[in-house]
Amino acid sequence: MDSEQEVKNGEKAKRPAPDPALLSAVLSAREARWRRRMELAADAPSLVSLTLCLPLPLRTAHEAKQFLKRTADRLEKDLREAGLEPAEEESLDGEDGLTVFISCRSRAEKLKLFCVNEEETLPAGRLLDMDVTGRGGRIVGRAELGLPPRKCFLCGRPAAECVAGSRHAPEEISAFAENMLKEHGGEKE
Repeated sequence: MDSEQEVKNGEKAKRPAPDPALLSAVLSAREARWRRRMELAADAPSLVSLTLCLPLPLRTAHEAKQFLKRTADRLEKDLREAGLEPAEEESLDGEDGLTVFISCRSRAEKLKLFCVNEEETLPAGRLLDMDVTGRGGRIVGRAELGLPPRKCFLCGRPAAECVAGSRHAPEEISAFAENMLKEHGGEKE
């Protein structure tokens, strides 16, 4: 099946339904992550939430979590060197994977610009998702800063379009992500 997942009649292939218990656990973990993010953002000028852009089975694997921890350590060092004043770090490990929160004393817009640069220039930056929240829970996105949307790591289209349209087979996405983790996951970038 090609990356468009076409079948004889031109419709996209249907994916198997996820396990309801796992889906419920993952959704609960995402809600817990969101609540914690908002709690932390209430008191900080800015907050970065660092997660992995990986399929769930890869995102929850030990190797991926170790990669994210090493990346968070590197990010905190880079933030300090850039004068963005990281203050506190906290981790949350749920059914949807590890999240590392780093609060900073810098403006949220400046932090987002820094994070976008990290996502786009680190060797394994494409595997990272660095969401930035300003004081009081204000989400700072690329569009707000006049930046283009994040690109799909398979085809270069806007990633959100590919996700929403299920443009790529899960096997294709997993293979790319596994290769990136193997190539860069063990590095002390």
